[in-house]
Amino acid sequence: MIKQFAQCALMLGLVAVTATHASAALVIAGSYQGWNPPTGTVMGSLGGGLFQANLTGLSANTNFQFKILDDLGTPPANWGDPEWTANNNWFRSDGSGNAIIRLNTNVGSTGQDNMNVGISSGSWTPQVVGDFMNEAGGAGDWNPSDATFNMSSVGANQWQKSMTISTPGTYQIKITDGSGWDRQFGSNGLNPNPNTFSFTTTSPGETVVVNYNSLSPSFSVVPEPSSLLMVSVFGLLATVRNRRRVN
Repeated sequence: MIKQFAQCALMLGLVAVTATHASAALVIAGSYQGWNPPTGTVMGSLGGGLFQANLTGLSANTNFQFKILDDLGTPPANWGDPEWTANNNWFRSDGSGNAIIRLNTNVGSTGQDNMNVGISSGSWTPQVVGDFMNEAGGAGDWNPSDATFNMSSVGANQWQKSMTISTPGTYQIKITDGSGWDRQFGSNGLNPNPNTFSFTTTSPGETVVVNYNSLSPSFSVVPEPSSLLMVSVFGLLATVRNRRRVN
């Protein structure tokens, strides 16, 4: 596929994106540009079925909704074209009015909500919510206002949260943006009320680590491996013994 680079001016020149144009374009229309598909943002190909748009010139630190359309090679895009987002998805611009939207066309298909749309997260902090929050020391389950469960940044658009779950069991979990229920991420992506993930603990006081990548969307809950705990214990014992010998 021949790649041609161009810069598209949107919203009377206020919003711009550097994109790669293809014969069948993937086009973003949303509240940031008046929900007008013919003047929507054409996503550029990253190769391997990945497409991305780098938005600039937006209002800073502002929430927007959007959809991704496939014009099937008959531009301009318009409502009625297949959509990669069955429900409105969302993103938040950063302090400079920038945002990134990425689509993985290898996951799912049009007309569905899937975990295939990613967004940059430079101006919002993901928060984990679910029915585990009481067991993890929170003030109540399913509480999107409990900042105790904010995730920590471990890299660009990558987040992590470590929790100790007091009682063994199977629990439900999803992501919010920390402001309430309007903006969520779950097992079927970025939509108003996505499905939950689940995880299971098998021993009292088990530590789990939640990992989330907002741009290349991925999510996992990993119990702390018992082998690492054993190494830590044995390491501590060895240190104590060595100290005793020195003394």
